[in-house]
Amino acid sequence: MSFSTQVTINGIRFFHTGDLANLQDITQYNLADQNIDLAFIQHFYLQNGVSRSVLNNGIGAKFLFPIHYQFTQPEFDTNMILSNYPDAIVFYGELGSWFMPEAEN
Repeated sequence: MSFSTQVTINGIRFFHTGDLANLQDITQYNLADQNIDLAFIQHFYLQNGVSRSVLNNGIGAKFLFPIHYQFTQPEFDTNMILSNYPDAIVFYGELGSWFMPEAEN
């Protein structure tokens, strides 16, 4: 069993796949209609182009963050992720930080 989470804090909405086994499963939640700002996605879904439609149309987040770098197959590949999603936010070490850009009016 796997769980995904959607949370809104201070007007910023984020989605976390958790240990979702099949990314296609999220399409039933119509997340693209919910204006997701930040999406935390298992890295291997960002390493291939197969998931592009679900990520772009099914989630539609403004910013993508690969997660679960360790203990997964295929191994985490920064170059592959950035070649598929050049704007993905990749943390190169533990406790990395990132500041969300101000929203344009």
